[in-house]
Amino acid sequence: MNGGAARPCGTTGTAFETDPERPRFRAVLAQLAGRLGDFGLALASIQRALDLEDSEQAGYAMRVVEYHRIRADITLHREATDIRARLDEATAQVAGTLQEQLEKTVADVEERARAEIGKVRSETLGTLGLLAAVIAFIVTTTQIADRQPVNEALRLLTGCAGMLSLVFTAFGAVFAVVRPTRLILPAVLGGGLLLAAFLT
Repeated sequence: MNGGAARPCGTTGTAFETDPERPRFRAVLAQLAGRLGDFGLALASIQRALDLEDSEQAGYAMRVVEYHRIRADITLHREATDIRARLDEATAQVAGTLQEQLEKTVADVEERARAEIGKVRSETLGTLGLLAAVIAFIVTTTQIADRQPVNEALRLLTGCAGMLSLVFTAFGAVFAVVRPTRLILPAVLGGGLLLAAFLT
């Protein structure tokens, strides 16, 4: 059988055209069709070879065994091709799904990063604005207290300290800089200083 498969294509084709119903040529056609991926033609050809084989000829059993081997090879090749195609399809689907998930994750991370940057920027600007206002308030209060009597200056500075303490407490509460429980003492201190400034 192998000797027939090794013949030149031109010779085999010519022989097949002149005597297409020879079992050996049908077997060769089955092998060629199987190699080319035409499994329907390959299986039909090898079955035709089995049907045409003369059981009264010498070597019949060996030829039939060879034909069955060829059919098994064709079937195995067809199944392997189908499995390879399904694997390629599954791999493409998994790659597409992973790519979508990766793009979604990257987009989510970028969105969170932009939100965090915006929040930090807003808090930074708020802090700078507050510090500028506090500095201006302290400078103004100090200038005013410098022209007042000692008692009035101390009272003004005490009120200023209380006001600053309350302002920073409110800032910490609004921007959640620290836990709310830690803001109780500064709030009480600021309120006490402010109250003391008004009562003295």
